[in-house]
Amino acid sequence: MGLEREIGTIEVGKRADMIVIDLDAPHLRPLYDPISAIVYSASGADVKDVIVNGRVLMKERVFTSLDPDEIKGEVREISRKIGLRGR
Repeated sequence: MGLEREIGTIEVGKRADMIVIDLDAPHLRPLYDPISAIVYSASGADVKDVIVNGRVLMKERVFTSLDPDEIKGEVREISRKIGLRGR
């Protein structure tokens, strides 16, 4: 892809999209194989941190730059405009 200077390894100055999953949740225990636990048992609710292009968007399950209430309001307005009342 010609992006090896920008992506492909975790290094200072490179782009990074990552999530951190809380593997201490009861439904992920006992943790014999972390990869299997993530693939077969984890869900989006287990994500505690989100980093996109090196920017932390969610830390400890709290958005750092997004306003959930504002987003919900925008979705409600879009739903109203396309006729999906209360859905």
